[in-house]
Amino acid sequence: MKKKLLIAMIPVLGMGTLVGSGFSAWVFGNEALETFNFNGAVTVEPATGDLTLDCTEKNFSVTLDQGGKENVDNAVGVTVSNLSTITFSLTTNDTTVIEAAEPKYEAEIKWSFSLTDGSETGTTNVNTYLALTTDMSNLGVNDYAALTTTGGTLNSNGNIKYTYSAGTWAFTITMPSKDKILNYVDKPSTYAEWEKMNNDLDGKKFNLVSSIDARIVEIGA
Repeated sequence: MKKKLLIAMIPVLGMGTLVGSGFSAWVFGNEALETFNFNGAVTVEPATGDLTLDCTEKNFSVTLDQGGKENVDNAVGVTVSNLSTITFSLTTNDTTVIEAAEPKYEAEIKWSFSLTDGSETGTTNVNTYLALTTDMSNLGVNDYAALTTTGGTLNSNGNIKYTYSAGTWAFTITMPSKDKILNYVDKPSTYAEWEKMNNDLDGKKFNLVSSIDARIVEIGA
């Protein structure tokens, strides 16, 4: 009886041995979690783009005539009065970066001129009859021109001069002569054409618009 019991236990012991050797390497899904603090500081650079533009409104008058008997030259017969100069200023609240020995920022400016209706109803249609001359177009500064604290002219344009003092640039624009500001688009050649122009324009108002674009930029950026 003891002999049979011993034989029956041998396979069980053998199975235990195989299982133990086949999974001798153990893998557990343990996790490690830690939080590390890195002390950082945020610096916001001073704003340098706070600019103020100031221009005084200037009233002027335009007289239209033929410019001589049967004169068909569109460049003759338009006279502008009381518009010899235009002045305006550009001011920034940040003078230290511009006046420093090695300035980090500079002021830049550009502008152009155009004609628009000045009537409340917008029915003057001034551009149908009048246009800015080439002399006026040459006053425009198409690309940004850098300003200096020593003053001077823009893009070597002698008609646009400026000075600098305590964060303010003061500009003086010398306009072309009174007969070189506006031209006719198409001068009337008949009484009917003159009458229509007279009805559309006589006593009406329009604006000579100066569009100014100024900015403060970082040098070398």
